[in-house]
Amino acid sequence: MAAFIETMKGETTPPQRIQLLHDFLETNPTPQQVEEFYDAWGPNYDIDMKHVSYQNPKSVGDVLASLGIDKSASILDVGAGTGEGGRKLADAGFKKIDGLDGSPLMLEKAKELGVYRKLFCQLVGEKPLADIPDNTYDVIVSSGSFYPYHMNGKCLPALVRAVRPKGYLVLSSCPHSDEGVELRPAVHALKKSGTIAILKEEYIPKWFQNEDGTMYVLQKNVLNSKF
Repeated sequence: MAAFIETMKGETTPPQRIQLLHDFLETNPTPQQVEEFYDAWGPNYDIDMKHVSYQNPKSVGDVLASLGIDKSASILDVGAGTGEGGRKLADAGFKKIDGLDGSPLMLEKAKELGVYRKLFCQLVGEKPLADIPDNTYDVIVSSGSFYPYHMNGKCLPALVRAVRPKGYLVLSSCPHSDEGVELRPAVHALKKSGTIAILKEEYIPKWFQNEDGTMYVLQKNVLNSKF
């Protein structure tokens, strides 16, 4: 673990750092180790995302526009990272944006953008989100956090709890096969229970480098909700 951190902090190029991410994930890291890895990656993260043409935060803004979400809607950006997703939401005219991420260093960079009202430093798991009451947000977005050794389907109920009835969740998952993430069965289980409706389940080619992904647009039901 220490070797990955030191290498990430050293003189490396974007392709080398992206490869380092894949090599790191092959070690079956714990959530805390992933957090430390991203702390080390933070200074170069935005540069590397441009290198791989990572466009998912932009597509999330397009989805909100297609849903006709009011600009006054309260939004939680889960896996906010350095704040690129929040910046694009702010550029689209949204004002009430909060961010959540497990990396303190990433959140420090996000804070510098000045687009977030509040920032929460925590990892998302099976328990309800700390310091965020149920039914708080009109919209929850997550661009890229449903990824092996990051977030998985067990995290979905915590996000559904935090969104208001009739509110929306716009989530992306990679790889499209769902291997190591298992978001798809979690989504369909909550649909079956009457907790959510699936408005869109869309295949995204080359979501991250050559990896394909899936985007889900969900709406929390008013009736028959588990939460």
